[in-house]
Amino acid sequence: MQFREVSSRVQCYAAYYDPAAKRTRQKLVYVVDKFGKIETKPSPDELTPADFGTPEQRHKWAGEIAAYIDQHNAEDEKKRADVLPFMLKSAVDNIYAELRKKDSHLDNPFHLARMREQVKRLGKKLGLIVTTPERPKKEKSDAK
Repeated sequence: MQFREVSSRVQCYAAYYDPAAKRTRQKLVYVVDKFGKIETKPSPDELTPADFGTPEQRHKWAGEIAAYIDQHNAEDEKKRADVLPFMLKSAVDNIYAELRKKDSHLDNPFHLARMREQVKRLGKKLGLIVTTPERPKKEKSDAK
């Protein structure tokens, strides 16, 4: 199986032997989006053309395409995670600049409460905000 990136798609080519030409050729069997997370994996029946290859070959090709999709999704997830801290800085800078304006639209109680809640959530996860669990209260005994 060979995967070729063409514009915003990845084309999946299966190799087969052409006895007339006495050489191996390739045929396009599936197309995948190049960007973003890929949700669906092909079944052997979804490969095109429908009459190309044996059922065993089609099953093998579908498995190779599924493995490629898993690898693609893992790499995409890592790229997204690597960019998140930069996106956070940009968002915080934009919010800070908006709050400094005299007529800020973020200066209402609803938006301020949402921002406080999210900053508190992030602060707890980063270890900046530490909450101590409440101690159990001692019960006073009525001993006479």
